[in-house]
Amino acid sequence: MFKKLFLIIVCSFLLTQPLSAEKIFLKSGKIITGPLLEEKEEYLKVNVSDVAITLYRDQIERIEDDNKEGTSITPISTALLTGEEITKKFSPSVVVIKVRRGQKSGLGSGFLVNRKGIIVTNFHVVIGAEAIQVEFKGGRTVAVEGIVAYDAVRDLCVMKIAEGDYPSVELGDSDQLTPGEGVVVIGAPQGVGFVTSEGLYSGRREICRMQTLQFTAPIDPGSSGGPVFNLQGQVIGIATFKRLATTSYNFGIPINEAKGLFHDGLQMNLAEFRSSISKAYDLYHQGQNAYFESHLEDAIALVKQAVELSPDYLEAWIGLGELYLAANQNEEAFKVWKKIVAEDPENVEARINFGIANFYQGYLDEAIVQLERAVQLDPQRVEANDNLGSMYGRKKLYEKAISSHQKAIAINSNYASAHYNLATAYFNTGQYQASIQESDTAASLGYEIPQDFLNMITPYRSANVP
Repeated sequence: MFKKLFLIIVCSFLLTQPLSAEKIFLKSGKIITGPLLEEKEEYLKVNVSDVAITLYRDQIERIEDDNKEGTSITPISTALLTGEEITKKFSPSVVVIKVRRGQKSGLGSGFLVNRKGIIVTNFHVVIGAEAIQVEFKGGRTVAVEGIVAYDAVRDLCVMKIAEGDYPSVELGDSDQLTPGEGVVVIGAPQGVGFVTSEGLYSGRREICRMQTLQFTAPIDPGSSGGPVFNLQGQVIGIATFKRLATTSYNFGIPINEAKGLFHDGLQMNLAEFRSSISKAYDLYHQGQNAYFESHLEDAIALVKQAVELSPDYLEAWIGLGELYLAANQNEEAFKVWKKIVAEDPENVEARINFGIANFYQGYLDEAIVQLERAVQLDPQRVEANDNLGSMYGRKKLYEKAISSHQKAIAINSNYASAHYNLATAYFNTGQYQASIQESDTAASLGYEIPQDFLNMITPYRSANVP
């Protein structure tokens, strides 16, 4: 459930002379304007403020040339709202969640999914709660009666307040999101209620068996459980956590993951909810909550207590290994992942992380062995293929590296790390134009490429080389 460590994060900027501008209307309702740099059967590349943006054909509704007159304009299929309009319309459906656990208290966010008082939030916001109250905009406070359903793996909890006629959000389809779409988050960051932030949807990521949406709209502790809207005013996600020490990498649970939990009947009261969760389970999820709130050392201490209390608690061991990697405690991470692989040799995630841990300990050959085994266990695991390619590259087995990164891209064409890693492998084999193309694709997916690599490839942009 903790954020998995990946080897490379990427982005790049394109230095190209402007061409005639095109206006590209996406099916999502978004309009992209800029010079057309490249046109292929599967995709287009457009220069937007000197950044190369890749748009796949199935995203595009139509294209218009700004320099041509008399072009007929058909209405965009879905009207877009501003962040201010979304806030005005839907903030009455958002609540601040106030949790009491003994002498301690906690805060989070949530939102009503129907008018009968059904509220969704993150599981980590309410785990172990003795009492929960929700505060509406304007200050009205209502007690939570009990739990409708929860899913600890997906970090979801659905609660019920006294039945009434409440304002509710509109639900969208998170499977229809397109990278580059605008998103709006409403929540209670740092306990300040009903704050709005805006940004872009970057793509879907799998983080410790949990499907997540990545976006750039800033979130902070207290935002967890709040709604993530598209610009049609539909909730497409549930804000959950951000990457430590940055505002650019924020994550939420896709709303489609939660829809199966929405119904009206109570499953248990809060006392039953607490008793359904073991002490070790509680400690583990307290650690998860501490991690989401950027308290990494506290998170490690709590999860260590969980595995000491319950040595067979595999999920907690996995979480501890990921926390050690995130904290750069590589020797401790290596010990944990070695233990997990020994006890569960078919665990793909453990093989991937043990491979990374071996790399950080300087055992490159063993890192390759572990990642090759991960790919054998699950050939469709994108990060296994991508990290294996990175290890091959470190070993200067560039053809194998290229093949592995290409497989990762075939599995998920929006996986930016694989595009960047493929760019480095192409560069190391003298395929400079292919390297530039993959680097620009990675950039179009919204990640920052290391400056030293940009410095290396820039001379080849205008050079007459393959």
